[in-house]
This record gives sequence, C-alpha cells and structure tokens, in this order.
Amino acid sequence: MSRDLTHDLMPQTDHDGMSRRLAVLALKRAVGGVLQPALMKSYETNVKPRTEERLGRPVKHAEDFRNELKDTPQYRLWSSVNRAAQHRMWTMLSNQIDADYDRIEEASQALPGNASLVEPVDFSAPGYIAQADIHCQPGGYLLDRFDGDLGAGLLYEMGGNIYAMGQNIGAKDSKAQRIINFICEEFPGLKPRKVLELGCSAGAQTTYYPEAFPSAEIHAVDVSPAMLRYAKKRSDTLGANIQFQLADAGDLPYADNEFDLIVSHNMLHETEASHQRVIMRECERVLAPGGLCLHQDVAVQLDMLPPFIQFLSEWQKENNGEPFWLDYASANVPELLVKSGFGRDHVKAHYLDQLDGPLKWYVVTAQKP
Repeated sequence: MSRDLTHDLMPQTDHDGMSRRLAVLALKRAVGGVLQPALMKSYETNVKPRTEERLGRPVKHAEDFRNELKDTPQYRLWSSVNRAAQHRMWTMLSNQIDADYDRIEEASQALPGNASLVEPVDFSAPGYIAQADIHCQPGGYLLDRFDGDLGAGLLYEMGGNIYAMGQNIGAKDSKAQRIINFICEEFPGLKPRKVLELGCSAGAQTTYYPEAFPSAEIHAVDVSPAMLRYAKKRSDTLGANIQFQLADAGDLPYADNEFDLIVSHNMLHETEASHQRVIMRECERVLAPGGLCLHQDVAVQLDMLPPFIQFLSEWQKENNGEPFWLDYASANVPELLVKSGFGRDHVKAHYLDQLDGPLKWYVVTAQKP
C-alpha cells in the first residue's frame, strides 16, 4: 500500500490546478534545497565562528547564536519564503477543495459504509487544540464550517502529501506500514485482538491496520469531529472496517485492559506537555497484559540535535503553527511512560529509518507484562 493513495474523495482538478500544485511543490523544495543550505552556510562560516569567539567556547545550544542568525539576510529570506510557501499551499488547496466539493460530497454519500463513527453530543475538545491553526492550516484541526463538513480532513491529507513530497519523501513511504513492519520484526508473538490508534486525524494511517491484522477490531479516536467525519468516509472508500470515535486520548471511553496494541502517529508533537502525561496514564490503563503501546513521531529530540537543527525546531513553534513542538522535543517520552506505570525494563526508545525517505522516526515502545 502506498502513502499517497488515490481515492474518490481526493479533490480533482484540471491542468491549471495541477500546475498550481506543482508550483507550490517547487517552492517548498526550493526552501529546503536552496534557501536552507544557504542559511546553514551562513551559520557555519560566519555566525558560528563569531559566536564561539564571543563566548570563548564551542556553540552548545541554539540560544547561543539565535538572535545573531535571525539578523542575517539568509535567515530573513529563508523564513519569509518558508512561511509564504505554507500559506500559498493552503490557499491553493482550499480553492481546489471548494471547487470540487459538490462532487466530493456526492461521492461520499454513495459509499457503502464499512466504517462506523460515534460522536458523543456532549464532547468538548481540550482547550489548547483551538488555540492555534496547527501547521497554519486554516481553522486548524477543529475547522467545521457547516453540517457534515469534510474540509478539515481534505486539507490535512492533501497538505500532508505536498509536505512529504517537498521533503523528498517517496510515495511508498508510510508511517503506519513502517511501524507494522517493526512490530512484526521485534514483537512477532503479538497477535492483537483489538487495536487502538490515538489522534488518528484524517485516518490516513489507520487504514493500514485492518490489512495488517485482519482478525482484529480496529478502533481510532480523535478530538476533531470534522477530521473523524472525513476519516470514516476515507476508510469507506478503501473498504476498511474501522470503528472511529470522537474522544480525547487523555480520557478514553474504554474499559481497563481492553486493547492489545495502542499506537499513535505524529500525535505527541501536537500535544501540550501536561496532556502528554495524562495520555500516557490512559495508555497504561486501557492496555491489556501482554500488550504493546507504541508512539511514533518526528525525531527532533533537542538533546540529540546539533545546535543549528535546534534553531530550525524553534522556528516551527514561532512561525509554522506548531505551539507544542518544543514541548515534545524536550520531553522524555520513555520517562513519561515509566511514571505512568510501565516498568522501566519494558520501555525502550528506537530510531527507525523511513520506508521511502531520507528521515528517521522516533519510536517509543512500552509493554505491559
């Protein structure tokens, strides 16, 4: 299964629309392939030597040189074009979704309905979720313009595809498939009866689990009604039987010891620090004895990054709608799991190569004896 699936809900466009997508992609690749290397060169050849001379020691942290690097023309160009490319992408995608929305809505109504969705009427998302337009996506996770709106999920999936291509991540890459391969290699005895994905958003990773574990019940939760609405319809297009539920990963509507496998994909870096701790406690509660809890996310742990890359991580929080990026990057995820009740000997951190891309994933596993 490829990452960039083509299905009936994906917006269709004409030649001009495809040209606009390619133009945004080219701009994003220029940011990463031309402007960022120029910024790094400015840091290495000018800012870093001056900083070390001023401090009388090697550079250790981004705070050593942050203000000086921000004052360079290379930073101003890289930062402004990077932010502009993100806004250009969302404007282009919003226009294309709106132009094709009637067809998308008609296609969604004709689907067979393999998946299910439970939406408690009294549910409220954690307050911090609404404080920012995550990734600068218009309306963020909670965009919900009218009854039955699918826009949040459409934007999220299409934006994710363009982001991945801009990072030279291939179409064969998949976070879920990489994790499934890892589970089969490292935990071959695990045969889950019930699987739970936390923070499933548009459901792009969720649909891999019914195929990997055909005899298991697959459940997924998220805090966004519109995201889940789209995730359910998306699963229907692919014939995936998944039980979606509107729920907070920190307050799960499930019994103790209910799931044999709990996973999350890129959820932690969108989660406030205090809520990360609550979520880990819930993972320990609903995981069955003998089960596996696994959190996969971007590999940006600050204590493992060189100072220049730390600086780039700070930019994500300041300029790219990632208010909790540094909360995650500075968190000790294994220790959070240990403090939530998992035995220290049963918690481990891993760095995994992507299936089809240049990056690595940070993965933390916790087993319950």
